[in-house]
Amino acid sequence: DRKKIEEYKYLIMLGLDRESLNELSKGDSYMEEYTKKVEELNDRDIYTPWITPEEDERMILNTERHIGYNQGMEQGLQQGKLETIKSFLQNGVDIHTVSASTGLSIEQLQQYI
Repeated sequence: DRKKIEEYKYLIMLGLDRESLNELSKGDSYMEEYTKKVEELNDRDIYTPWITPEEDERMILNTERHIGYNQGMEQGLQQGKLETIKSFLQNGVDIHTVSASTGLSIEQLQQYI
């Protein structure tokens, strides 16, 4: 939608690569000047990426794996707790004792009986 692009082009440009930014800025003196300044900044050594795109991708993948691992561990721990609670209830441990020990309500525990 050309009208929306024109209306929001100053926000859209924040996530664009050089080629797309140049295309969007054509005919708009403010945008062309902005694009020129951004390119000058990006060309400075201080802004040179300190890692390659491949290293960045690897780091992102490792982070996602770490998050997934932690979520899996948490789910496993929760599952283990539920199985222990079920076992207590099925083996005759008083539901009030289990409730007091686990912090779960009687209503929550009744689903495991």
